[in-house]
Amino acid sequence: MTTVQDLKALCEELGLAGTELREFIREQQDREREERKTQREHEKQLREVEKDIEERQLNMKKLELEIKRIELNPAVEGESDEY
Repeated sequence: MTTVQDLKALCEELGLAGTELREFIREQQDREREERKTQREHEKQLREVEKDIEERQLNMKKLELEIKRIELNPAVEGESDEY
């Protein structure tokens, strides 16, 4: 993040003063604010994708355990179908 003092020094090096200086600083601050907002949105999306992946992995584990349970107890499953 660029400080106002850094921006002011840069503007002075470029020969900007007064209204031009204030406008340039405001534009730079707006740009940095927008970049931080975009970064937060990307991080939020990444967390959502990671959460979705974890949920899918958990569901897969549950299904695998259910398959193993059925394979180990085929007679129990067959009896329930007869009723």
